[in-house]
Amino acid sequence: MAERGAPPGLRANSAYNAGEALTWLGRYDEAIQRFGDSLRICHEAGLRRTAMPLRGLAEAHGLRGQREQSRAAYEEAIGAARATDEPRLLSCVLVGLARLLLDGGDPAIGQARAAADEARRCVPAMYVAPAIAAQGWVALAAGDLAGARERGAEAVTAARAARQVDALADALELAAAAGSDPATAREALLEARHIWERAGARPAADRTLVQLGRLAGAGAEARAAGRSAAARLRALGVRQDLPGASAVPLEIRVLGRFEVLTGGRPVPLRAWRSRQARTLVKVLVARRGRPVARVELCELLWPDDRPDRTAHRLSVLLSVVRAVLDPDKRRPVDHHIRADTAGISLDTAHVRIDVDDLLSDAADGLALQRVGDAGRAREVLAEVDASYRGDAFDDEPYADWATGIREEARAAWLRALRAFADLQRDAGEPDQAAASLARLLAADEFDERAHRALVETLRDAGRHGEARRAFLRWTAAMRAIDAPLPVP
Repeated sequence: MAERGAPPGLRANSAYNAGEALTWLGRYDEAIQRFGDSLRICHEAGLRRTAMPLRGLAEAHGLRGQREQSRAAYEEAIGAARATDEPRLLSCVLVGLARLLLDGGDPAIGQARAAADEARRCVPAMYVAPAIAAQGWVALAAGDLAGARERGAEAVTAARAARQVDALADALELAAAAGSDPATAREALLEARHIWERAGARPAADRTLVQLGRLAGAGAEARAAGRSAAARLRALGVRQDLPGASAVPLEIRVLGRFEVLTGGRPVPLRAWRSRQARTLVKVLVARRGRPVARVELCELLWPDDRPDRTAHRLSVLLSVVRAVLDPDKRRPVDHHIRADTAGISLDTAHVRIDVDDLLSDAADGLALQRVGDAGRAREVLAEVDASYRGDAFDDEPYADWATGIREEARAAWLRALRAFADLQRDAGEPDQAAASLARLLAADEFDERAHRALVETLRDAGRHGEARRAFLRWTAAMRAIDAPLPVP
């Protein structure tokens, strides 16, 4: 209606409002066009309302990863807001600039802190929640977890009091990123996601799904949803990580190649300083959170040395490992590895371990199959198969401490793969089922049930030559272990 002949001021405002709505919806190109229309109208009519469309342009460009365009627009918007003495708008622009400055590989924390502090000073009390949250994100990026948690709780309280649901959702995301308890973080992120989804703000809701999928203890479905959300955000060109967010846990991978990731980045080999440091982490992972006595660890790490000479080495090694797992020293010293009179253990509540995820997902997938939920069972079991990159601790083939968890993980994967193949056959997908069964038999050539299923699948698909060859391999495998031969 405004475009049909309203005064310039109303047309400029309506174009800005449309751009803001389009930004929330993830339609960034259209949003940028609307903000441009609003800015053009202001210039043509001589209106001093350019701060709003400039802020909109800055936000849309920032979401698309166009940092320099975003920063230029924010800085111009700050000047325009100061000139017209609009404290609430100035605070909004300063908050946006602070968040932008925290983005990227080298955050300008000092400048971001100054912007966030000014945003809080200049805004009326009713609208202070976003500024408080911005201060929290700055604290988080600077490694001040206690300060970030305090600001997060304060921002949540302020947003609820003012009934600002968008500010509340942002504050909840901050509380989740700064928190140390995955269960509390999950609760906060679920509430934030509910807010964004009710509003139709799909990209913001997807951002929370990404964070939920990365939490320690996240199940297969949550991780799958997180990957799908990340793909949607990538298609929009949106960055997925929150500035300074610690919702991405420490991640340890032992299936196939041993690898530790902090903040999503692999720890370089030189950071470990010794082979024993890596072995210490491996042993603690293999014990699944159970304490390992110091004497036992010393014997495993230095088998040819006297215990009285290795006790001090273990203490030094523990300090090295803690520094590797928390290089920025953001967490308490015992956040990842605990040491007490019972021994040394890995705190699995604060660490994402791929083998634990696999065991949990395999159990979930098989349970879903048993209750007849074939669709969800297939999704989870497909995730189990995809995540099995090799046997646990492949690089420690002769270590006794690795045998238990290696066999447990392998058995869980084979059970999941067998069930996955059954579901594929039931769904009328013989080619996919045959591929799964062939992969299973490559890992365990004496699995008689898998041999039978492969022959039957190929036969029913009319692939008789392949079925005959599969039958001959089945016969040879059974003959090798003196088992009863299959009947043609």
